[in-house]
Amino acid sequence: MRHFGDQQGDQSWDEQLRYQRLQQRQRLGAMLLGAYCLGVYCLGVYCLSLWSGGSGAIAEEQPHIPQVYLAQNAPFVVQTPTQYLQTQGSPSQRATSPAQSLDAAKVLDRLATLQVVYLGETHDQAEDHELQLAIIQALYQRQPKLVIAMEMFQRPYQSAIDRFLGGEIDTNTLLRQTEYEKRWGFPWQFYEPIVQFAKQKQIPVIALNVPTEVTRKVGRKGLTSLTIAERRFIPPLSAIEMGPEPYQTKLRELYDSFHSRKGSQTGFHHFFQAQVLWDETMAERISQILQQQPDRLVVVLAGQGHVWEGHGIPRRVARRLSRSANLQQSIILLTPDAELLQQLTPTSADYLWDAMRSPQPIQPPENTTEPPGKLEPQAVDKSNPKSK
Repeated sequence: MRHFGDQQGDQSWDEQLRYQRLQQRQRLGAMLLGAYCLGVYCLGVYCLSLWSGGSGAIAEEQPHIPQVYLAQNAPFVVQTPTQYLQTQGSPSQRATSPAQSLDAAKVLDRLATLQVVYLGETHDQAEDHELQLAIIQALYQRQPKLVIAMEMFQRPYQSAIDRFLGGEIDTNTLLRQTEYEKRWGFPWQFYEPIVQFAKQKQIPVIALNVPTEVTRKVGRKGLTSLTIAERRFIPPLSAIEMGPEPYQTKLRELYDSFHSRKGSQTGFHHFFQAQVLWDETMAERISQILQQQPDRLVVVLAGQGHVWEGHGIPRRVARRLSRSANLQQSIILLTPDAELLQQLTPTSADYLWDAMRSPQPIQPPENTTEPPGKLEPQAVDKSNPKSK
């Protein structure tokens, strides 16, 4: 109930009412003006995108993508693990020993005939990403039907990658919609030239990784703790195989070092399940690509731990495609550090690809190709524990 006071009180209430109405009119006017300005802005963006040649696509300034494979200062030292173990020299020493260093162009010729090439990286090492770009560019020159499969993106966000490659969203929107900083976090400038090159050449980019929430839960509670909804972006549990034993042993050493050898057996069991789930999920997606597009060469960007000895991803791809007699894969370790080299065996990888410059540059492929049989990468063979 309104209280009627004296005249001064009524005048004060009326003044407040008029003031409130004035505020409402001002807010309404501001909203209408804002809507008008937004409409003009959107129309301007749309017209600009049409003028730039797109169909409503975002016109984004294209960054410079270095053409590494053509540069005269861009050759690399390429060796098999056996050659390295025989030489045991520094990259500069190996570069000046032609008998112990392979012709990078010929190796690329052979890689371009395969189905999968793994570029095993150290995530925070800039040189590795420069090498990845150089190798991808060189392979594209030889085999334009490429697919770039990346551990750096998680599977639920594939649609955002597709929209970016199609010119529908810009880089900032891609990073926001894929939650890149939260879910990967290594500097975007490491991977941006690769993704921009893919966009320029219309090379598909495929998200391989498991959602972070899923791997964390498995690491805490195990595979069987996952709900039906949480299993959406992973293989069926029946299709996930634990092992092999050497892989488990290596990860046990890693786990014990994390926990000062005080971790529990259950804790390690869940940790190993999470790692295997990671590998199996990426292997499943790579296998699906090869089944759907068998004429493609899939270049996989992943951490070295996922490809070392073939235990992580490569063997699991081979298991899924065991009926494909022609499946050939090759594992490349990029600029492996001293600690990794101390553990090197002849079966650790097919090639070591060093960022150290060698005397001869990588050139685009000529019409002639290397005769079959030379520099043949080792195919992954599940039945042979020493093959990858």
